[in-house]
Amino acid sequence: METSQENVDEYFSSYNDVTVHELMLKDRPRTLAYKQFFEENREYIVDKVVMDVGSGTGILAMFAAAAGAKKVYAVEASEMAAICKNIVVCNGFEEKIEVINKKVEDVDLVNDEKVDILVSEWMGFYLLHESMLDSVIFARDKFLKPNGIMVPSHANLLIAPVNMDNYYDDHFEYWSNCYGFDLSPMVPAAMATSFREPLITEVSEKQLVAQSDFVTAFDLKTVTVDDVQHLSKSCEFLVNDACTIHGFVTWFNVVFTCLNSDGQSSNESSSIQLLNGEADTQSDPVVSLPITLSTGPSAEATHWKQTVIFLTSALEVEKDSSLPCLVELSQDKDNKRHYNISIDLTGNEDDIEAETNDHPIPCDCSAPRCKLIKTVMEKFAEEQDEVETEAENTETNAEIEAARVLDSETISDVSI
Repeated sequence: METSQENVDEYFSSYNDVTVHELMLKDRPRTLAYKQFFEENREYIVDKVVMDVGSGTGILAMFAAAAGAKKVYAVEASEMAAICKNIVVCNGFEEKIEVINKKVEDVDLVNDEKVDILVSEWMGFYLLHESMLDSVIFARDKFLKPNGIMVPSHANLLIAPVNMDNYYDDHFEYWSNCYGFDLSPMVPAAMATSFREPLITEVSEKQLVAQSDFVTAFDLKTVTVDDVQHLSKSCEFLVNDACTIHGFVTWFNVVFTCLNSDGQSSNESSSIQLLNGEADTQSDPVVSLPITLSTGPSAEATHWKQTVIFLTSALEVEKDSSLPCLVELSQDKDNKRHYNISIDLTGNEDDIEAETNDHPIPCDCSAPRCKLIKTVMEKFAEEQDEVETEAENTETNAEIEAARVLDSETISDVSI
């Protein structure tokens, strides 16, 4: 088993790989969202102190410096910090940007200085993978002024049931006819391999079989480490058309609130509305719409793509079915960079039992309990039919055999 320190070392060493930074920088929706925030809020960033947590190549720190920040602390724990320093000098920002080659948890600023803005690109697959948010929360609590700004300011995680027919065809049906041979005994092993971990892939909007639901939504100014160590959400999806559900797909959005003349978030209510789908009930005037970076199926593709969690077996769903489930994400105890994800299709079992205990048996409604009972009863009926048919065939065969023996004995008697 890997130790916690080994996991930490592996995490930071992965960011020594230049191709990782190339991938992120070439992700235009990601990078341009940060660039747009600093450019559109330039007048409120002038002479401010900024901290960039997980600076990498220093691109976000340079966006802040170019927008007029007085001082930028670029905190980078990996060996990339040495290259980051050269990049800062190469672009003429050495007087503004100070690169600190430490984990943010080990950083101390002179005279316990506080910062006006804390920026970080902390998001991982399904939002929380790698748990970099823990470090951002630490930095916020230690370094951000009480009226400081978090960039981005809000985040949410969404989930929806998904059809993965093409994936099944490419990875499982393939084995049934491989160069003219049936290799289908490979399918269980192929499925076990595919279902062991979530699949990072691009999912099209037409593959979603129901409207998405929120797993979580939070304000980066107030969220705590405890809030994100374990998430649990009961969701219910209405499936309008009969279909096959192979699993669930997740994605996230983050919002960058624009600033007002005091350098404060001027449109937090709009951010909350975007994240939760709720009506804007706050009275703060909106200066401009928030900037939203979405990684959903309907948005421009990003390096995060989407995350698919497969069911162990495909689920056939009828038209207008209700699909309740309980979604849980728990930070792994041995490796906090990873999360354990579970999706319980029974949802709240007590609620399902209460809703369906007065239904006839069998019942033709779409409630999961009723559908399960009906399926079991139909299967039992089929097996009973098979048993009865087999019994009838056995009886018929016995009669035929008895007649044959009798005929044989009769012929023998005549011969004698």
